[in-house]
Amino acid sequence: MEAILPVLEWIMPIAATVITILLAALAKKYIGKLGVERSEKVDAMIDRYVSIGVGAANSAAKAAIKAKQGEMPGESKKATAVKVVLDELEQSGIKGVAEELISARIEALLEDKEPGKSTGEPDSTTV
Repeated sequence: MEAILPVLEWIMPIAATVITILLAALAKKYIGKLGVERSEKVDAMIDRYVSIGVGAANSAAKAAIKAKQGEMPGESKKATAVKVVLDELEQSGIKGVAEELISARIEALLEDKEPGKSTGEPDSTTV
């Protein structure tokens, strides 16, 4: 028993250091995973709210035409959509999302909805 005690005194600090490093690495990995999952959820929310914003802008444009105020310019529609998205995100507790990001998402959504884009449908020039 007396021979084991000096060995344990030598091994215990090393083992404690290794265990501490491993626990810190595992904690960091877990926290990183939580951050990625949160980012993916926020990203999905932004996409959903962008669709809502574009729909609201289209509805506002149709309302302007019905009210005989003329057509709503594209920049006004975009500004309306961005405002709707920012308001929805703020209501959800997400703040600090850049307007440039939302504008880019709106433009990407509208580009995907153009005839023949990303749907594989031929446009009128390919027939």
